[in-house]
Amino acid sequence: IKTVNTEQYTSWINKMFYFENTSLDDILRQLSRWYGLDIEHTNSPLDIKDIYYSGKVKMYDHPIDILRKFEKSGELKFDLKSNTVIIANK
Repeated sequence: IKTVNTEQYTSWINKMFYFENTSLDDILRQLSRWYGLDIEHTNSPLDIKDIYYSGKVKMYDHPIDILRKFEKSGELKFDLKSNTVIIANK
């Protein structure tokens, strides 16, 4: 028997994404599935597998609202064209 934080697995019920020491790569994969997006890297961005976040983010109607939050806290820039997220260095 092991104690786990169930909020990580049930936060979607409250329309929230919950990340606990989650790599940006995994976060973008989750957003890709949720919003039906493709992910594209340009300008040799930092390795998104080495960037980690913890916290809760509201599931907005539009994915760019979430991406702007990550943009404010890091060295990457996110653009959304059609259904493709383009990641570049700032």
